[in-house]
Amino acid sequence: MAELGEPDDFPPPEDPDERRDMSTVVDFSVARSTPIGVRRENVVPVSASIEPSVWTVGDLAVLPSAEEDGIVADGILPRGGKALIYAKSGAGKTTLLDFLAGPLATGQPFLGRYAVDRPRRVLVCQGELSIPEMASHAQQLVASGFDSDNLMFARMTDLRLPGGGDALRALIATTGAEVLALDPWYRLFAGESSDKPEQVGQVFDVCDRLLKDGLVEAVLMVHHANVTGLRTAGSWMFEGWPSTILKVETVVGVPSQRMLTFEKIRAPSSSLMGTGLTIALGDEGYLPIIKTERVVEAGETLAVLVVREAGGQLHRRELLARLMARARCKERAAAKYLGQAVQARRLRSVRDGAEAVYQSLDEAPS
Repeated sequence: MAELGEPDDFPPPEDPDERRDMSTVVDFSVARSTPIGVRRENVVPVSASIEPSVWTVGDLAVLPSAEEDGIVADGILPRGGKALIYAKSGAGKTTLLDFLAGPLATGQPFLGRYAVDRPRRVLVCQGELSIPEMASHAQQLVASGFDSDNLMFARMTDLRLPGGGDALRALIATTGAEVLALDPWYRLFAGESSDKPEQVGQVFDVCDRLLKDGLVEAVLMVHHANVTGLRTAGSWMFEGWPSTILKVETVVGVPSQRMLTFEKIRAPSSSLMGTGLTIALGDEGYLPIIKTERVVEAGETLAVLVVREAGGQLHRRELLARLMARARCKERAAAKYLGQAVQARRLRSVRDGAEAVYQSLDEAPS
């Protein structure tokens, strides 16, 4: 499948380089999911009422970690995460965004490899492509198996702050979007130069408020590289603010292939930080050149076994204690094993008051 044309990238001025009947839906910070099709004005924002401004280290340590409560496995997109995709002009930023948004909307693995915990409503705000160009990208997504009404696109070229923040909130409420993607980021920008952190920070503040208020679970942004192609253009905030940075580069002589680098992964136990892989655009979207079967880790299996032995469910604190005793490991390693089991959909997390309870999804052996 041929690479689609990317929108013409130009830097900001002066840059040097479905429906269900539900009476109550709980915000994502307490419940693991919001049913597809539920409008966000019907969501009860509980995070502000139950989450303190300050935690003791003990209170914070019993909350699910980024590894346990991720949207995309291996720390690629944690809940509440902010992912930035960047590249030089024409390298395929928008196409990679397509094939991240598609898995998020359908629950299929990202790049055919990294598990997505569940389908979500994803809204992509496109600020550069024409409607026919957007249609071409949509046709490629449908042909690759990402034909889902969860995946929505809006052509928005007038999002400049301060009015753009209110426009986004209204659109999120109307569509029930749970993940927001901005392509490109600077349609919100109202400053004079993306070199100035205080001006760039105004855009990030809008996104942070959407996350804090529980309107969305994650934000995706598309940005451009500087003239050297070695880093993001503009302020240092483009490197400091995101929880994940994905860099896309072309492969000389192979138009359908790209080099994807996991330049930043904030989740501490992720195995991807600083690593890269070659991906190719084919009939199923972007997939790694070297296909590997999923390896079932021993720690993951042990976490499932411990929950099974407890009758099928166990509070997080007790589960970690039993894991540490059985595996003779530290708590951080036990949390990683637990996270692997959740991302593999062998365990699920539900709330019992303030504490998480893990339930087995594996069928017991006969």
